Amino acid sequence: MKQYFVLTLILLAVFAAMGCSDDNDSEPANKVKVLIDTDMVEGFDDGVAMMMLLSSPGVEVVGVTTVTGNTWSQEGVAYAIRQMEICNAGGVPVISGSERPLREGRLATLSGEVASNPGKDASWLGAASYDRIDNWKDFYVHHYGEQPSLSATAGDASDFIIKMLHAHPGELTLLAIGPCTNIAKALIKEPGVERLAKEIVYMGGSYFTDGNTTPFAEFNAIYDPEAMAVCLRAPWASQTIISLDVCNTVTMDKSRYDGLCGKIKDDKLLQIYHNCFHYQDFMANPDHQTCIWDVISAAAIIDKDIVKTSKNVRVDVQDNPSKPEYGRTYVTQDNNRQYARVLTTVDADRIWNLIGQSIK
Repeated sequence: MKQYFVLTLILLAVFAAMGCSDDNDSEPANKVKVLIDTDMVEGFDDGVAMMMLLSSPGVEVVGVTTVTGNTWSQEGVAYAIRQMEICNAGGVPVISGSERPLREGRLATLSGEVASNPGKDASWLGAASYDRIDNWKDFYVHHYGEQPSLSATAGDASDFIIKMLHAHPGELTLLAIGPCTNIAKALIKEPGVERLAKEIVYMGGSYFTDGNTTPFAEFNAIYDPEAMAVCLRAPWASQTIISLDVCNTVTMDKSRYDGLCGKIKDDKLLQIYHNCFHYQDFMANPDHQTCIWDVISAAAIIDKDIVKTSKNVRVDVQDNPSKPEYGRTYVTQDNNRQYARVLTTVDADRIWNLIGQSIK
């Protein structure tokens, strides 16, 4: 009997070393560490992107920083907290960041620029179109009718980004799915800190197609062109860009959205999906179609095989406000600019499967 006992101990030790569990589920030994920098909304698309990453066994989200863009930074904190509560992600810090773009008075000038470009959706100015949200908790209670069970982390988003880059040198993926203001501030505060990152993944820009906010500019890029310039011109180890060039190839219609809602068993998650502005658009117009921008960025981190084709090119952005194409991102031959991998086609079926896996 003694030899069987010893053999059992050896086998248990081997299984433990292999990370085995009773249900045969095991998590990857080396998770991808991700810091999400976002102008957070409910559901599609920032919220779903975050929930996908939080539910992925191969990803460790080390923090979420909010920036003004689609929403105000403090408002984004409230949405992030709510969606983290749904995901039982209480250990992930949420830190508020920049309330305004780098250039003084940018929010006021943005409205005029968009309105002067007929043929584009001049109604979508994000936070620039409504009053500032000053306190995330007050907004949370008003919006959801109850007290939050989680809280935000004190501090500034740019400082937290610097802290996490030093804490995880060569390991951290920065996911920039809003205007680049927080990340640009981090790079300005500590020049060279970008060299500590494993990679940066952006959702932003339009390099081989038209813009969606003006004829030549995508929303995140035109919201804070100076911040995007700081980031694109920094010597990162790796830059990947999910621009409109690939986002326009993956669309969502009402039947797809209804199908996702039909799978949701959690009432609070269903509320998020119904609060989503895309849901309101579908209710107003059943023929409405939309892109899933930030979700593609999250999917590209979770599953590298979703990428089918890409272009490795030098990139830049027009950051001179006196130029008519202020905010335009473009490919350049300037040897002083950095290379980036711009995705051009992806496997949409794999993306929808990942979205489905994040639903509870």
